Amino acid sequence: RRNENKEIVIYEPEAFVVRKVFDLYVKGFGCRKILNELRNDPEIKEQAEQWSFSKITNMIKNPKYCGDLVQGLSYTEDFLTKNRKKQTDKNKIVYIKDHHAPIVTREIFELAQQERIKRAGMQNRKVKTKFSNKHLFSNKIECAHCHCCYVRKTSLKNGKRYISWKCSKKDRRGAKACPEAQNINEDILYSIMKSSYDFLYVNNDKIIEKFTKIFSKVITKDNHEEELEKYQKEYDEIQRQFDKLIDLNIQGFITCDLFEKKYNDLKMKMEIIGQKKLQLTSLNSSQDHYLNKVKELIRIVQEKVLNWKDIKDELISKILYKIVVVSKEEFNIYLNCGEKILISGDGILAVPPNSTSME
Repeated sequence: RRNENKEIVIYEPEAFVVRKVFDLYVKGFGCRKILNELRNDPEIKEQAEQWSFSKITNMIKNPKYCGDLVQGLSYTEDFLTKNRKKQTDKNKIVYIKDHHAPIVTREIFELAQQERIKRAGMQNRKVKTKFSNKHLFSNKIECAHCHCCYVRKTSLKNGKRYISWKCSKKDRRGAKACPEAQNINEDILYSIMKSSYDFLYVNNDKIIEKFTKIFSKVITKDNHEEELEKYQKEYDEIQRQFDKLIDLNIQGFITCDLFEKKYNDLKMKMEIIGQKKLQLTSLNSSQDHYLNKVKELIRIVQEKVLNWKDIKDELISKILYKIVVVSKEEFNIYLNCGEKILISGDGILAVPPNSTSME
C-alpha cells in the first residue's frame, strides 16, 4: 500500500500470504498445490477460493515482493482505443533495485526464480520433462542413455507391495526404445543416498583439501575493498537520482521524452559501475563461496549420517539434485549445496562441467 506520504509500505494483513506462498514454493510445492493449501487456511480461504493457480505463478515472478520496482512493462498502443501492449524494448523498462521494504528476502525470491526456471524447462537436461514433485525422487532420477526422467511404478508380488523406478521412454514406448535402461527399486535409491552421505562423511577432509587446491590455482584473491567502496558510493548516488527521476515522472513534472532520455543515461552509468563492482566482488568471494557451500554440505552430513534412520525425506529432497542411472551397479549422484556437486560411480568427487573441472 501507499501511505500518506505516497511511500510504498508493507500491508501486514496480506503480507503473510505472500510469505507463505514463497515458503511453500521453495520447499517444492507446485502452484496448484499451494493454492489448495491457501484454500484450506481459515484466514484466507474465502479470498483464495476466487483465485486461479496462475495468480500464484504471477506472484512468484513479481519482483516487487523482494523490494524492487519495475515500470514500463506495457505501454498504450493507441490513446483512442486505450489498447495496451507488452513492452519488448528492454531499454524502456525501468527496474530499480531495493526501492521499498521487501515482504520476502532477496535470497528467498532468487531461490524461487531458480526453482521456477528449473520447473519451466528442466533446462539442465537434454530431454525436457514436465515438473512433478509428487514423490521424493520425482524428476530426480535420469536415464544415462536417453536422458529421460524415471517414473515411479507400483506392483504387487505375493501380496507384497513393491515400488520401483523405470525409464519413462522405456515405459511409454517399450523395451526397444531404451534397451540399456534398468529398473531400480526405491529401496536401492535410499541406499544410494546413504552411501553418498557415508562417502562425504569419511572423506570430508580430503574433499575440502581438493577444493582448496583447485580454487587456489584459478582464483587470485586480492583485496579491493577501497575500490568497491568507491564504486558503491557512485552506485548509491545514481540510485538516488533514479528515485528522484521516477518521482518527478509520476507527479507529472517532466515529460515522457525527457524521462526516457535521463533514464537511459543513468541506466548506462549504473550498468558500467555494476560490471566493475561485479568483477571485483567475484575476485574476492568466489573461492570462499564454493568452499563454504562444500563445508555446509559436509556439516549437514556429519550431523545426520551417524543416525541414518533419523534422516527424513525433507533432507534428501534438499540435498539431492539428481541420480543418473548408468546400470544397476553404476550411478552418478549430484548433490545440491547451492552449486551442484557430483559423486560419480567410482567415488570420485567432481564439480559440474560448467564449473572448474576436477580430476
